Amino acid sequence: AILTHNEEGRTLFCHAKLDTLANKLTNRGADRATHQEDLYQLDIRVSSLQFHHHPLFSEEHVMASHLQQSYQKFKSVYRGSRAQFFTEKLHALKKSATDLKQALDQMGGHSSEGVHIRQQLDQYLREVRAVREQRKREEALEYGLLKAIVRTWNKLKYVRETQGYSSTTVWLTFRRQPTNEMEDETQLRRDIDEEVEEAREAHERQNGEKVAQYNASLAEWKTYQRARRRLLRHSTLQQSGEQSDVTLATSTNVSLESQPAIPVDRPRPLPPPLFDGQGLRQELTEFYRENRRQPGEPILVPELQFTHPISQQCARAEQLRREELSRVHFKVKVLLNGNQV
Repeated sequence: AILTHNEEGRTLFCHAKLDTLANKLTNRGADRATHQEDLYQLDIRVSSLQFHHHPLFSEEHVMASHLQQSYQKFKSVYRGSRAQFFTEKLHALKKSATDLKQALDQMGGHSSEGVHIRQQLDQYLREVRAVREQRKREEALEYGLLKAIVRTWNKLKYVRETQGYSSTTVWLTFRRQPTNEMEDETQLRRDIDEEVEEAREAHERQNGEKVAQYNASLAEWKTYQRARRRLLRHSTLQQSGEQSDVTLATSTNVSLESQPAIPVDRPRPLPPPLFDGQGLRQELTEFYRENRRQPGEPILVPELQFTHPISQQCARAEQLRREELSRVHFKVKVLLNGNQV
């Protein structure tokens, strides 16, 4: 078997491939017809069948099935440790970006080498933001699955207590790992501050051209407004009987298409949107409150077991359900390469 990683950092398991029949026979140096029957052997042992849903499921069985599915998803995510993988990758990228910033400050950004370092730094900063988002998704997924497990387990216990008996063997325990509330709080504030600062830098880089366009439009608008005020004063003097030696063509370079004596007003250009750091900080605080373990909250690791005893004394409806279930049989056919074995 081979372990590899895809583009998202997920660990992939590739099964080992068997040699073809022709290669097997060639290596053996024997006749194909002689060894075709003893090359492979398939042993199948079916001890039980597990259903996600069945018409004979009781409410407790439905809750137990949901609990098992949520637990399997959580176990897959937790064992993969993708959140930890992205955390380590994020630390490495931030360290490299910090080193590039220091090198850029020392040599300046106008030299050819400085321009190259600036390009590398921009690439690292984009990767930092991308990896941070991936880590947030993984942490939210893991924490969401954990909350779903706790919620379903509480519903299952409530069903058992309400009906007064148990029909499933599912039992859930939690292994608690204590944490340091002060360290968690410090790490949370650091993550929020870094994300806000990264968003601020990205906003400034993206809006640099928009700011330049706005400044040019604002300067043109101010020039037009000054010329318009001169035209209005000139028009007022003409209406009051005063003569002006300065004609309209020489008083302003602005051309008015409709009526030269009545200047057309222009709206002031709108500035590009400002960066709302406080709003983003509040948004991130709410996100981490809903999708991340809170400071001081212990790390919960669920452990699903099938040791809970099934009650023999139960309601009449449950007895009829069990009797009906005992009469259900299944026939399994196993097909290999289209052939029944």
